[in-house]
Amino acid sequence: VFDAADTTLAEFRENASTQEQVRVLSALGSAVTAAQRRGIYRTDLEPGRIRVGTTDSPDAGQGSLRSGGSDPELSVSVSGLGLQRRVSETVNQYDASRYMAPEQLRQEATTTTPVYRLGAVAYWLLTGTEPFHRRQDFTTAVRHADLTPPHELAQLPSSVSDCIGKAMHSEPGARYHTGTAFVRALVDQFGTSHD
Repeated sequence: VFDAADTTLAEFRENASTQEQVRVLSALGSAVTAAQRRGIYRTDLEPGRIRVGTTDSPDAGQGSLRSGGSDPELSVSVSGLGLQRRVSETVNQYDASRYMAPEQLRQEATTTTPVYRLGAVAYWLLTGTEPFHRRQDFTTAVRHADLTPPHELAQLPSSVSDCIGKAMHSEPGARYHTGTAFVRALVDQFGTSHD
């Protein structure tokens, strides 16, 4: 359930600075890591399930991101992690998504599947373009990791592309182990704090 004042991630992205985008990714990284610690690997994390709220209150509560200074705090909410998968299993019909990890195309999940999905969200958030956007048959592109590097789509350092590429690696064992580890590596490329 979302607060009516929260905006979709797509609406937030339209006017968000790179620093604000990274703050949102930091919150998502923490949420992904918390899910991983609880053994939740089959997530449906994608932009349409993420809402962002802002507040000027110094006490925004759990899940908020504090930036210090006079910047408003950001609170990030994720809906239905795993819900779409459960419904799909019930009706035995699966919808592929450009944010799915290759193993999810086989109805499987690993401990790093949520990191892949977070990497795909980061790709979209930082470039404004969905992963595998150039491919009509994106499921083949997902399987073969045929991904356009983010720095070719937006003014980003190539090291950001390297971080996202590692998070979205086709081999689960080659990815960052946690969402937090991915976001820390990503934040380091921008030279901003990851508190």
